[in-house]
Amino acid sequence: MFDGRDVYTGQCLAEVEPLLYAIEDGLAASGVDVLTIHTELGPGQMELALAPTFDVTAADAMFRLREAVKEICASRDLHATFMAQPTETAGSNGLHFNHSLWSSDTGHDEFDAGGQLSEIGRRWLAGLVRHGPALTALCAPTVNCYRRLKKPSLPTRADWDFDNRRSAFRVLCGGSGATFVENRIASGTANPYLVLAATVAAGIDGLQNGNARGDDDQGEAELLPTSLDAALDVLQSDKVMVDTLGTELVEWFVKTKREREVDIARINNTDDSDAFAVERKLYFKFL
Repeated sequence: MFDGRDVYTGQCLAEVEPLLYAIEDGLAASGVDVLTIHTELGPGQMELALAPTFDVTAADAMFRLREAVKEICASRDLHATFMAQPTETAGSNGLHFNHSLWSSDTGHDEFDAGGQLSEIGRRWLAGLVRHGPALTALCAPTVNCYRRLKKPSLPTRADWDFDNRRSAFRVLCGGSGATFVENRIASGTANPYLVLAATVAAGIDGLQNGNARGDDDQGEAELLPTSLDAALDVLQSDKVMVDTLGTELVEWFVKTKREREVDIARINNTDDSDAFAVERKLYFKFL
């Protein structure tokens, strides 16, 4: 396997070509359209980009992708993991959620205004920025995710910018069908259905109650939580998100995460090395 220094290098792909063909064929058979596969910065790390699709089928595709990749690799005595930070030094696994808003009447990308971000897009973005800290618990749902978010190249604030990979919400304007917002908070272990639901909930609040984000409105933004424990507190305190997602869902999510992950990690956290070993035991095999 390649060591992560040859990002985007074709020769590395050739080394694992049979596996990649098997993954692509398996995903195609399950209705998942893979646009690209390439090597990434971590040892043995691959990035798969899926073709855009409408509504909940996008989350379905991500769910199938993770299950299929793990099963196909296991059949070849390989272990695939989507754990956010699988080793203490390797590259981290993200789940970049690219999305736009389309009119069911006209079939138009409502984020696009002639190659610029539309008023609707700016209001949607305002909701994402306002609720970014609360989104973090659902987008980064494991104790281990916060090792990823503390890396220099990852977002630390609920900020936005045009084509800036360090922003929580990266905006790209390429005309209709290519103008979208990328939620970069989400980690590889995130539940795609919850990422979709939380992002839509925040965006809709922006449409209803937000002030459009201007080009010069990119200043100091609220810090994202730096631990799962803190992120759960922020989620619970965000009334709009709780009411929109449902009190029962949020209560059960928070209760499960605290009892099954936060508390276990805290009990075993004598030093960072021990803490990481606990995280590996919790997540590496199953996520």
